[in-house]
Amino acid sequence: MFMYLTSKNLPMKYLLTALIITVSLGCKQTGSNSNNKTTLPYQSDTIILKGNFEKSKNITTANFDYSDKFDNHVQLSYDLVSDKHFTCKIVSDTALFIEDDGGKNIPYYLKRGEVINIEPNPDDFSLRFTVKNNPVRNNELNFFADLALAEKNFPSYKLTANFGGNLPKEVLPMKRFFFYLKGPPMEVVNYENVFYKEKLSFLDQYSKTHPISKEIKYIYQKYIDYEFLGNKIYTVNRLQKANDFIDPQLKSEIAGYIGRFNCDSCLIIPSYKHALLNYQSYLANEKSTTIDYSSRYASAKQNFTAKTRDFLLFNTIQSAMYSFKADSVLIKKFYADCKTYSYTKNIRDAENLNVLRSTNETTFFSGKGVAITFNNLVKSNINTVLYIDFWASWCNPCLQEMPYSETLKNDFKNKPVKFIYCSMEDSKSAWENKSEALKLDKEDSYLVIDNFKSILAKQLKLTTIPRYIIINKKGKIVYADAERPSSVKIKNILNQLIK
Repeated sequence: MFMYLTSKNLPMKYLLTALIITVSLGCKQTGSNSNNKTTLPYQSDTIILKGNFEKSKNITTANFDYSDKFDNHVQLSYDLVSDKHFTCKIVSDTALFIEDDGGKNIPYYLKRGEVINIEPNPDDFSLRFTVKNNPVRNNELNFFADLALAEKNFPSYKLTANFGGNLPKEVLPMKRFFFYLKGPPMEVVNYENVFYKEKLSFLDQYSKTHPISKEIKYIYQKYIDYEFLGNKIYTVNRLQKANDFIDPQLKSEIAGYIGRFNCDSCLIIPSYKHALLNYQSYLANEKSTTIDYSSRYASAKQNFTAKTRDFLLFNTIQSAMYSFKADSVLIKKFYADCKTYSYTKNIRDAENLNVLRSTNETTFFSGKGVAITFNNLVKSNINTVLYIDFWASWCNPCLQEMPYSETLKNDFKNKPVKFIYCSMEDSKSAWENKSEALKLDKEDSYLVIDNFKSILAKQLKLTTIPRYIIINKKGKIVYADAERPSSVKIKNILNQLIK
């Protein structure tokens, strides 16, 4: 696990598009009593996750998350109270790491084109990821889970008491993070050196007893390498920000890492990105928690190359925009310096969307790229009943209503009823990808600018979703909290309104 010292961990206020890892999700509860035969088509860029939690009656939710190459977080959450099965499709143009986000934070490396089964391991409360008839992949998938179990037997595990590492009993050994340790910085760093070597030794031994490919062993070694470097850089970075003494030997060692941080192929490895962001901050000579984005930008441009540099330039501008500290001069520099089209397009889209925030009305952004205010949307549909669905990709109850919404929409085909889908996302890309997966009509699918903070949300007291409103033919809201599509009452309500 790793941490970096920026505001990047906070929810994004600027909406960014065109992922380098183009991800779309199609997830559903499959139902244990239905004919549980997945009909999702096999695609080379598709990863299918199939969860079966029948053996663990006490587990009520399954949570996962991963980050795209822009470091935007995608969260997957499944309610297992009524159904112990789920199926999820992830479309990605690269392999990716996904974490079990149930408190254990164990990473699993997923390859495209795989169907991966997920079951709980009753012996250690971790999850087991498996691919049918592929023992080598099963070893690869579960390496980090096995490492987490092995760590409690590492000699260094007993040393945490020397640094006041008071970890909760339920925390797995893998969460023995450096920033829990309280003691002289050099002693903590020396401890991390020992811990790092133990991990590499475990990887070597594991690969002998549990066959894994050379490619995967290399990737996992890089993961461990950058996790270790990131921990050490974080320690020094924290001291620098607090104006504390830094051991000259350690400072010299950190300065020599520059050649190890231009690994473009490592951008899919979470520990690389996090260590990279910490290193950028350190090289910018930041002395406080207040970020000087111009210095950070200059640090990225001066010290890094190729895609790694472009990622850091983008990340700096993105963070500056979130903090409302991105001046036009810095953004112009970014457009000139960044050679990765997807990054520049994201920032241009973010600038365009920010213009929409200047209006005193709530603005919707359509799937066709057209901006329209809520009032104008209503005016343009006079003589039509509007059934408006406020939803989001991360809202499971919202998604469970979608099949009922589709059925209802078909029932009112060729009648004066229009179904409008308004996403309350923070992420424009998440809205676009999920809308595509759900096959929502782009003309009737909208992103609500400023979502829950918008004027419309405040007027409707919209704090939870799903939420449905109905507007009659005269443009008046007649149901501010309407029945859901699954309700037996909704069909009769709409029929009454179209008379």
